[in-house]
Amino acid sequence: MTNSPEPNPDLQKRNATLVLILVGIIALGAVVAFNYTVVIKRQQAEDAQRPKFEHRIEQDMDFLNEEGEPFRLANMQGKVYLVSYVFTQCPSQCSGVIESVKEIAAEFPDAQRLEFVAVSLEPDVDRPEVLKEWAQLHEIDNEKWHLLTTPETGQTKALHDFMSEGLWFFRVNKVDGPEKYEHDQRVALVDGSGNIRGFFDLLDLQAPEALRSALKTQITQLLDEKPQRGPWMIWMVVAFGAVFLIFGSIVVSGANKKRSSGVQ
Repeated sequence: MTNSPEPNPDLQKRNATLVLILVGIIALGAVVAFNYTVVIKRQQAEDAQRPKFEHRIEQDMDFLNEEGEPFRLANMQGKVYLVSYVFTQCPSQCSGVIESVKEIAAEFPDAQRLEFVAVSLEPDVDRPEVLKEWAQLHEIDNEKWHLLTTPETGQTKALHDFMSEGLWFFRVNKVDGPEKYEHDQRVALVDGSGNIRGFFDLLDLQAPEALRSALKTQITQLLDEKPQRGPWMIWMVVAFGAVFLIFGSIVVSGANKKRSSGVQ
């Protein structure tokens, strides 16, 4: 009859430690997976409610405002703003666009980050002094509004190219008659990072109230929108898990070496 070997307390203790480490690693993986799933689902739900990205404004251009001061769209970084494309001698539509934007502005009297940009598509005529007079005619608050033209005459084509290629407004076409131009009467909604989040035809007679309601909703969302951050909690858990895994591997490796030494 052979005697059974006596249990080795040190070996049992090491085995128990290894089991705890493995259980901890599995539990940690479950926590990471759960948090990742929850955060991703929440972000997807939030993204579904945000205004869609239409286009990122990658280009910029030198302008003059109605005061004759240099201006670039980069000045609007961090602001939510509406861009309209008008000219002062427009007999009908442009005034309607500006009045519609004024009505939208009136809905947000305390919104410090909300501003308004009107770019003249006829910059050779609409010099700063003309834009300033036009702003006074339309009772525009110049602290919130920026009426823009080119720094010099002779830059009409460059401006039209910038507005169509950089901001995705429709191309301007010269036409016969009092209207002078066929142009885009929509306004573009831009967020604080320079992304166009939507175009709105405020003069559309099909569903004007629905369009304005949608625009006001999206402005509210953008004003409340905070810069998106990565799922930092998940990364903290992953970092902790990595440290825990390395430590566990060292312990396991040491235990195996000791066991091998004991066997020899």
